[in-house]
Amino acid sequence: MRKYILSQTIYLLLFILFITCKAAAQPVCQIQHFSAYNGLAQRTVTNIVQDSKGLIWFSTWNGLNKFDGYTFKNYKAFPGDGSNLTSNRLSSITQTQTCDIWCQTYDLRVYLFDTRSEKFIDVLRPYENQSKQTYAVRTIYTLPKGISWILCEQEAFRIDELSCKAGEGITLYSPEQKNLKGSHIITVHQDSEGDEWILTDKGISIIGKKKIESDIPFKSIKENNGKIYLISDDNQLVIYNPQTQQLQFNEAPFLSSNTINSMQNLGKDSIGLCTDEGLYIFFCRRRQIQTYRSSYFNQTFSQSIIRIQRSSRRIMDVCRYPGSSKVQPGYRR
Repeated sequence: MRKYILSQTIYLLLFILFITCKAAAQPVCQIQHFSAYNGLAQRTVTNIVQDSKGLIWFSTWNGLNKFDGYTFKNYKAFPGDGSNLTSNRLSSITQTQTCDIWCQTYDLRVYLFDTRSEKFIDVLRPYENQSKQTYAVRTIYTLPKGISWILCEQEAFRIDELSCKAGEGITLYSPEQKNLKGSHIITVHQDSEGDEWILTDKGISIIGKKKIESDIPFKSIKENNGKIYLISDDNQLVIYNPQTQQLQFNEAPFLSSNTINSMQNLGKDSIGLCTDEGLYIFFCRRRQIQTYRSSYFNQTFSQSIIRIQRSSRRIMDVCRYPGSSKVQPGYRR
């Protein structure tokens, strides 16, 4: 009887061990390779976007691809098909709030791909025909309220994503039009009240209720706890108070020669300043700054911080050059 119980126990243990080993052998994720042989239009993919419906879009050197999880569908211009697309070589794509796709081509043109009609729309063509001028597109910003900004070399277009398909809702912004402070736009931001901030090389232009009386150029903008935080060209942290419409300059805990590479929103009360000399976390309510220099990470690496993002409640991922690290605010080695 004891031998029988012992043998059954051994068999049970072996079975559990087999199941455990088999489960451990399962891959963490499945990797599937796609190429021109199984549906992708071209092997050179320049950008990937997943829309709100779960569809994945690829910009390639041979048109726009849509992947539904099973098959690819290619959209491009063919000879004689009447398409507005002048080049099938796409450099970048951006999704709009209306689930359409902005497509930038290598000849510096921009087209709106209507996902319902599955056609490319040259939204700037009517304006160009009227002004008898063509515009080279640098980049595109899409805002949450359904407005897109198409940035060109010396000017920009503000686009209403719904009405632009009918040739309406397109406004040119430039210093010559007296509706933009500078000809070079650095970035575009929409705040929580829907106002649009256009950061230029000659100061900030605001479309909305807020006002700002300053020609100081800024290179980065974030909103935290009802206030706007800006980084100036000389690497100062500046706070805009919407109630007083005034700018407050904060003395930085580092030399002006230290370059701020980026500014990241880390929560309701903290902003990360990624610099060439380490990471600085600014606590908005207390107006205090916590410093993480090379000694916190690793003495053998550079202090230059490129960007930071929060991965959990207390842990943040830091992208350095070279390498990466994790930071737990408040914890000091």
